[in-house]
Amino acid sequence: MIRIARIPLFVFCAFISPAAAYALNPQQCAYFLSGGKTAICHATGSASNPYVFLRVSEEACINAHADHANDFVALGDTSCQGGSCLPGGAPCDPTLPCCDGFACAGGTCQAAHSAASAAEACALSPIITINSEPIVLWPPDHRLQSIGLKDAVASVVSACSDASLDVSTNGLVTRIQSDDPETSTGDGTCNDMVITSAANVMLRAERQPRGNGRVYTIDFVVYDPNSTTPGYGSFQVVVPREPNVSVIAGGCKYCVGAGCGLCPGHDPGCTR
Repeated sequence: MIRIARIPLFVFCAFISPAAAYALNPQQCAYFLSGGKTAICHATGSASNPYVFLRVSEEACINAHADHANDFVALGDTSCQGGSCLPGGAPCDPTLPCCDGFACAGGTCQAAHSAASAAEACALSPIITINSEPIVLWPPDHRLQSIGLKDAVASVVSACSDASLDVSTNGLVTRIQSDDPETSTGDGTCNDMVITSAANVMLRAERQPRGNGRVYTIDFVVYDPNSTTPGYGSFQVVVPREPNVSVIAGGCKYCVGAGCGLCPGHDPGCTR
């Protein structure tokens, strides 16, 4: 938490009574600390004298008043009439409004345009980080191997909440492409690429013996429950011609899933 020099700041707004079922928050206890004390208005529960002005230590503010219904910070309001407001940058909650020109967003009073920007952050797509090295299938024994998004994605982070997202739960494979055709001389197999579930595929450990290796490209989308905008990513799985020999990617020769366009899909006549 960043602390700033405590300069008396008395900003007054139109009278607004404190919310009936809220209390000040611990961040306000620290933020408005001045001379080792935080000025607060403590709700007594008395009809004749509903509030009493107190200056308390940060510890007392947090432990005794942060969860006491209707307590609020006293900003130039020693009479506890509830006519003050929270300045820009201050921690905010329903006990007091932000001053004119500011709005409560992300837990602080922000300039109105900044608050709008914070709300728009919920339309940001999640941040996807892919492992730097491709997945290698070896040996090329023509067997189908299970690959999950979790095997290739290092992390997914919500740009709205900074929370980590589970790609196995929030991810969806949309397409697989191969730069080798489904069938070719020497392989004798079909259905080399299969989307088996939302976040998992089966890929055949196979390549053309005289080619430059096979490259599978898996496209996927990740949905963030905190955002209205999904994130898109892709990664590669390779089958080299020989161990430790670089694979050279070519154009799409075989595709399954959505958006394959002119790239050929599975041949229904191929049943091997």
